Amino acid sequence: MSNKRKKTNETKTKSNKRRRVLTQPTRLSLRRISYETPRYLMAVSMTDNIKNLLAINEEIELFKRNEKTKGNKKIKKGGLEIYYEVNPFFKFDPEQQNIIRIKFDEHIVIVLYDPKKKVMECFDSGGYYWIPGFCKKGKMVSTQIIETALREIIQNDFRFEMVNYHNLQTLKEDVYCQTYIYYYLLYRVVANQKPKDILMELRQMKPKDRCTLMIQFAELLLSS
Repeated sequence: MSNKRKKTNETKTKSNKRRRVLTQPTRLSLRRISYETPRYLMAVSMTDNIKNLLAINEEIELFKRNEKTKGNKKIKKGGLEIYYEVNPFFKFDPEQQNIIRIKFDEHIVIVLYDPKKKVMECFDSGGYYWIPGFCKKGKMVSTQIIETALREIIQNDFRFEMVNYHNLQTLKEDVYCQTYIYYYLLYRVVANQKPKDILMELRQMKPKDRCTLMIQFAELLLSS
């Protein structure tokens, strides 16, 4: 085989490999984004899916008692005192999959409702932690606050499941809770991966690498 023909075949092979990577919304392609060139994935079909995820407006905001909570609705149950505000466009449909963002003062989590299993699946990048200010006697567990608020606001029968009990944001500079929820949604809803598989990969990464991945993913979201 001549050198010219050999080079042509090698070029075709490389081109085919590149095309396969760009047409499959795989975790590998995300992990290969360069921080300097975040538009690497712009040709991938998942871009539209990300835009759809960013358009989520089913949102609940939870507050501790302070001057900002005046006029907001209140939940008082089992020692808990939660003030909340619901997005005016919020509409829970028990027959459909629902995606609900829940905001705290400086944090955000995501909840997926499965109408077939009647399960509220909660992903929190901070894991299972204590929050002061929602209880007269000090701190209260995050999952209890979220579940209590959901049951009061939605008032449909469901099973509450927390899928992540481990803090993924272990570095001080890792402030990407909102990026984590969209990363989780992309692989959970669009790629239909199991929670344990998504979390296993994230937990196996070094904290610095995990933070870098979120920075890269944030760049992709901003460029979509």
